Amino acid sequence: MALTTCILGEIPCKILFADGALKPDWAEFVFRILGRESAITAERIVSLGRRSAFEAAAHLFCELFARMDAVGLADETHCPFGLTQVDLADVLDITSVHVTRTMRDLRSRGLVRVRGMVATILVHGALAKVADFDPTYLHMQEPADVRPIASGLRATARRSAPLPSGPELASQSV
Repeated sequence: MALTTCILGEIPCKILFADGALKPDWAEFVFRILGRESAITAERIVSLGRRSAFEAAAHLFCELFARMDAVGLADETHCPFGLTQVDLADVLDITSVHVTRTMRDLRSRGLVRVRGMVATILVHGALAKVADFDPTYLHMQEPADVRPIASGLRATARRSAPLPSGPELASQSV
């Protein structure tokens, strides 16, 4: 389930497979996506099992900021933030009351502020340290190829190698 508007595309099997084997130009793309999604899932499991609510929330803010930045939707300190208190409670596996306390702690320590639909990371380094955040699991060493985002925003990115040819297929969700 997507919490925000996103663009989805379907890749017909005949485009991915030639003579029963995955086409090489698509293989790298598909496995990169699968690897990133697996790593994000592993970090979620770590957050649920090993991090305090404060650390897990800090990690989530770091990850969301990194992902928004990768698609050109963040500036130095701000990024869109469309999660409600109930959404945060679900993601962090804590109660709404605990979300309130955790957000208050993040604010009082001068790390994060959320106003309206915008999150502000006040001190990146300190937030990353609290969260023990290492962005390498996101596999974003190369800027993402960004397609039109639902609101019509565009971000441009450079890649060292072009994406495989084929239909528009990206699902840019954050």
